[in-house]
Amino acid sequence: MATCSTKGGYPKPDIKWRSGDGRTVLKPRVPPTVKPEEDGTYSVTSSANITRFNNVTCEVYNPTSKEILRTSYQQPPASNSPVAIVIISILIIIIILAVVMIVVRRWRADLLIPSAQRKEPTDGLLAEREPSYAAPGQNAKVSPRGNQAAYRRSTSVTNDTTTANHD
Repeated sequence: MATCSTKGGYPKPDIKWRSGDGRTVLKPRVPPTVKPEEDGTYSVTSSANITRFNNVTCEVYNPTSKEILRTSYQQPPASNSPVAIVIISILIIIIILAVVMIVVRRWRADLLIPSAQRKEPTDGLLAEREPSYAAPGQNAKVSPRGNQAAYRRSTSVTNDTTTANHD
């Protein structure tokens, strides 16, 4: 809703509302209010519904002088911020719920796996390897029975013409 007022005009002016581009003439919401002043002039007030337009112009026409006075009003752009805030809030809540669900599922999965079957994490510094019980120059083998070691001594002699291996 916009209101246009003029004071001190004579004779009674005509008021018209136009869209910002001037092409559309708008009808006032109610007939203009005309109030005679003590000095013989007039005060006129008119209101129009401007919801369809971003920019409107009020024209005050004096029929005697053929003068037109114009004033324009530009509506501030409609704010979509409440809608954007609601959408962003819903997305944040969905993301938080997804993270909580993932954490709970992993926690439940850890509870269902007995501790004997869990793999302990190893860092890159401690690689899993078989224990070595051999002295330098000996090869050690771990027997399938556990940590018992079987030793094998090997030597080799190299000659230009013959190679001999002794076990």
